[in-house]
Amino acid sequence: MSAAADRSSDRAEVVGLRLAGVAPGLLGACARGREACLLVLAFILPFAHTAAIRSIALGLGLLLFLIERAARRDWSWRATPLDFPIACQVAWALAVLPWAMFPRYSAGQVLRQMLPYFAAYYLTVVTITDAGKARRLCLALLAALAVMGLAGIAEALHPEFWTADRSQRAGRLRALASGFAFLGTYFSTVLPVPLTLAWTERDRWLRGLSWALIAVNALVLYFTYTRGAWLAVLLSGALVAVALRRWRALLAVAIAAGLFLAVAPTQVLVRGGVEGGRFTLWRLGLEMVAKHPLTGVGYGRDAMKRAVPDWPLVDGTNRPGHPHNIFVGTAMELGVPGAAILVWLLASAGTVLVQGLRRARPGPERTAALISLAAFLGFLVRNQSDHIYHSGPAQLFWLLVGLGVAAGRWPAEASGAGQDHGRR
Repeated sequence: MSAAADRSSDRAEVVGLRLAGVAPGLLGACARGREACLLVLAFILPFAHTAAIRSIALGLGLLLFLIERAARRDWSWRATPLDFPIACQVAWALAVLPWAMFPRYSAGQVLRQMLPYFAAYYLTVVTITDAGKARRLCLALLAALAVMGLAGIAEALHPEFWTADRSQRAGRLRALASGFAFLGTYFSTVLPVPLTLAWTERDRWLRGLSWALIAVNALVLYFTYTRGAWLAVLLSGALVAVALRRWRALLAVAIAAGLFLAVAPTQVLVRGGVEGGRFTLWRLGLEMVAKHPLTGVGYGRDAMKRAVPDWPLVDGTNRPGHPHNIFVGTAMELGVPGAAILVWLLASAGTVLVQGLRRARPGPERTAALISLAAFLGFLVRNQSDHIYHSGPAQLFWLLVGLGVAAGRWPAEASGAGQDHGRR
């Protein structure tokens, strides 16, 4: 046994020496590859039928992080403020699986939905370590906005769009997203990026691009006829204006919103949503919470549809797939304790982002913190009248939360403190 132990020790020493020799090149390759994976993920998340690409980008990015840690022989972990509530959310979702109405479905949803969007958060936190990487991440998000906006304009130019019933899916733009609701959620989460850069970026070309993307995508957003997304973008834009002290812009937005409400046709503003089917779905969701208050019916956006397959059509058009509210939906899926953990997690994230914005140094760090907080607000407002807290939209939400957390960890030299990175 002694000889075998000696041979094992020798082999370990040889492997260690080899790793030490290739470590500099390996570490650089891993870091660049990890950032590339994150940029691909940020770009591809809003597009439909890209689940495989998302999984590859996210999984490869995390694998490169682990390889880098192995090469460094450093398995220490720098904790983030959200580690404990995230762990509790995942632990509770796993703990209640035995009581789920469809355990196999719910287990698959935890593995394929919940874990990936928290993984996107951690990949962002460990990757965006300086202002240059944050800028490249924002450029990837702007590139996706450009593609989505152009696709939306092309769809709007099709004659069939103008002859379709506005209350039906065919009469509402979806561009390259999975549907108009997903597109509205995407804009609610990502439009704060060009809104912030348009006022803070020093590069004229990038400022001009940001304003152009705002104009094009605001038009596409209107034709989704998603009122929750309209409100979300208005509120997140107002937050950006207040944070940057752009009072004239804030007044202009308020006047434009008032004029829109005054002249918009009734069928655009009132289509039987919150004042019709939404109340029905909320009531059904709360009834299911009352029947399963501790464990819920099981995790998954389609849990309601599976639990109540014979529920009648809502407003004669749609069978309920989910309760159209992030908190009612979570309480129905994971019980009241699960919803309470989500409230705790989101409150913790909001607190961290607000504190990060207050402490942020002028320049890229403050820009990143503001983008993250505005995206956080827009996503939450949007999901009060819908439940798009899953798949690509949830991963994008946590990716942008991770951007704000990462910015608060930058050292002074990495944040560009003291440099004039934005317009005053």
